[in-house]
Amino acid sequence: MWKNNSEKNWQAPLLLLVVCLALYFFRLGNFGILEGGESYYPAACREMVKAHEWIVPQLNYQIYFSKPIMTFWLINSAYILFGVNEWAARFWSSLLTSVLVFYCYFTTRALAGNRAGLLSALILASSPLMVATARRSSIDAFFSSFMGLTLCAMILVL
Repeated sequence: MWKNNSEKNWQAPLLLLVVCLALYFFRLGNFGILEGGESYYPAACREMVKAHEWIVPQLNYQIYFSKPIMTFWLINSAYILFGVNEWAARFWSSLLTSVLVFYCYFTTRALAGNRAGLLSALILASSPLMVATARRSSIDAFFSSFMGLTLCAMILVL
């Protein structure tokens, strides 16, 4: 499949980039909020941006302390960069999931070789639940990504 060492260093990450763009970012903002659970974070962040309140999350103009603030900060940053829309609300979920796919590739490649790394990353990237999670604005994508990054780092250290 690969001819020399310099070629294999960019082919697999390029393939993973194309897969992540196709699965996670393609038409990301072309559909509205799908269910009630997904609507909490974009609505709260929209209210925070509108009120210029960056510390205390608000939902229905009431203080909302039930979820971690980092989720709100990330969505707020996307709202500031890209405007308040569905694509911006889901941007960080897709980006962090893509980072997890690449981290899985590099971790498995270090332990078991290039083919195993590519295969493991492709399996993770194309898992139906991972695709569904990455295309929603929910805390699950953030939690899964940071937990996966932590597990990969622990595996590399040990």
